[in-house]
Amino acid sequence: MKKKSLLSKTLVLCLILIAFRPLIDLSGSYEGSGINLGGMYGIFFSILLILKVLLRLYFKKNTYLFEVFFVVIMIIYLLGILHSTVNSSFIVSSSRFIVGFSAIFLLYFYQEVKLETLKKIFVVLLLTSSVPIVIAWLQYLGMYPYTYFDYAEGNIIVGRASGGYLQPNSLTRILLFVVLLIYISGNNLVAKIPLKYSIIFLCFMTIVISGHRTSLVIFVVFFISYEFIFSRNMVKFLFKSYILIPTIIIFLLIIMSDQASPLINYVNVYYATFADLLSGNSNLRGREDIWGHVMVYLQSNDLSKWLVGIGYPPFEAHNDFLRVILVNGLIGLIIQSLFFIYIYIFVRKRVSSIGKKSLNMIYIYLFIFSMTLQPTEYPYFMWLFSLSLLWVLVYQPALRQSSSIEYSALKRDSIQRKEAFK
Repeated sequence: MKKKSLLSKTLVLCLILIAFRPLIDLSGSYEGSGINLGGMYGIFFSILLILKVLLRLYFKKNTYLFEVFFVVIMIIYLLGILHSTVNSSFIVSSSRFIVGFSAIFLLYFYQEVKLETLKKIFVVLLLTSSVPIVIAWLQYLGMYPYTYFDYAEGNIIVGRASGGYLQPNSLTRILLFVVLLIYISGNNLVAKIPLKYSIIFLCFMTIVISGHRTSLVIFVVFFISYEFIFSRNMVKFLFKSYILIPTIIIFLLIIMSDQASPLINYVNVYYATFADLLSGNSNLRGREDIWGHVMVYLQSNDLSKWLVGIGYPPFEAHNDFLRVILVNGLIGLIIQSLFFIYIYIFVRKRVSSIGKKSLNMIYIYLFIFSMTLQPTEYPYFMWLFSLSLLWVLVYQPALRQSSSIEYSALKRDSIQRKEAFK
């Protein structure tokens, strides 16, 4: 009993570490001197989870094969050393993989996680995420220094709201996962409908002022899917709630205030970007030039580098598929793709029909982010990705997988959802 209690507490601790990570990442990147707080935090998390998996494999003698994919990809990293040396870039790249992908092992323990535990974890995540959200709005209002700068038209350097992080996407990926966790759990996390949509609206507006277009696209996909395709919750809520009129008034006050100019500029930038994209005249803010540079680099490589890569990215590819080819080669890309397909099948077999839709949303998020960014290189993205998969398994299980307690909770949630819109 003591062993089981200790293992259970270890799992809860891993979930708590995920929830507190938004605060840890505000410390910034490691400059090579002093304590690498983010690195130590990530290593502690991965050691805890890997040890828990090893103990499970030892005592239960059964496996879901996640560790097999994990080890195979690590072997490919080691093969990449044949084309380079064990330098700092290799250590950073391989450690990011270990720290990030180790979170997938959470899925081993989905049957041990209680709904009440996830509710508490969400509250902690929401509270810790509120800190960068507040910082982002203070940056937008000119009351806090910017930590990210970009070039506007005419090569003018401008600050962008990033919540204190070094990149806006470090903020927006957290917001998108918060929105996704709310939708996956129905009304089980945020029972009060006005509060639920207030959080979603706050996340949306924070994404807007961050200027991160890819995240805006993903939010729109989530919103349309959950509110207008999977259900009609938002339409019913707007026409039957008291929050619609105050929201419109607040929005009009912002438009009429001195703070409207930056917001209007963002809208113009969004419109121009998507208009160019639809017309075929966009180069995705230089992404196509970067991708062309990657292809030129790859064409100069020999066959062995094409197959297993060099163990680290020589430069930023701004595309996760190209990054994986640079780091782990075509073999690495195939193995990692099979890994994600296997995870998809694993989760899909164990969730309900609505759970399958949520699973698709998670993978759409991953795919869109992968087109212009490198999500599988970011450890915290992989932590939140794994957490959202765990969320689907716990909140939306197939009926045959649900215990009587889980089924009662889900049934109660369904009744509450119906009552909310009567």
